[in-house]
Amino acid sequence: MGEPTQEERLESAEDAKDAALFLQERLMRGDSADFPEARREYAALVERFRRDHPDAISERQSRNALEDLEYFLVLVEAAINRYREESGP
Repeated sequence: MGEPTQEERLESAEDAKDAALFLQERLMRGDSADFPEARREYAALVERFRRDHPDAISERQSRNALEDLEYFLVLVEAAINRYREESGP
């Protein structure tokens, strides 16, 4: 399997954003019993984004993102914007 296309990278980043927003909402409205599972899902999401988009997030940034979902969303949004710009009009 070859390098992902720009469109696939954009779609993957948008999926990560949607998943992070869903987890954020779930944590805000959920009970504390759900927190450990949501935390594991979030850690897996950050790791997957790091693996799939190594040009968009460094190891240090991913460690920081594990502690700050808003920061992760900023990194993902920056990647989305860059992929859109690189795709052209």
